[in-house]
Parts: sequence; C-alpha cells; structure tokens
Amino acid sequence: MATSIRLDDSFEARLSRLASLTDRPKSFYIRKLFEDYFENLEDYYLAEKADQTPEKIYTLDEVVKELGLDR
Repeated sequence: MATSIRLDDSFEARLSRLASLTDRPKSFYIRKLFEDYFENLEDYYLAEKADQTPEKIYTLDEVVKELGLDR
C-alpha cells in the first residue's frame, strides 16, 4: 500500500542525512519508525487491558512454594 506523508524540513533533513550515512533508502527508516511505534502501542494497550483485569497477584514466595522450587 502506497501512502504519502508530509515531513517538516528539519525532519526531512535528518532523515536524508541518516539515509545517506547508512546507504539505506529513507523508506527503510520510515517503515522502521511505524513498525516500532505500532509494536509499542500494541504493548501499551495490552498492558492497559491486563491492568484492568481483576486477577490474583502472587508473590515470588507464593510461586516458589506452589511450584516446589528451592530458593
């Protein structure tokens, strides 16, 4: 899917410099930014949902005892 975005001059200059220094296309870094951002956003929403789910929280000592582990 092709999409266009407008970048301010400062960001465009930074992106162009990075692409030039690393010999990669600007699209590589734009794609990487979106991938990282969406991964972080998904993690955030999963954490928010987990915080709202009423579940028992176990201490380390309880887990060790329940699993019969040595400490």
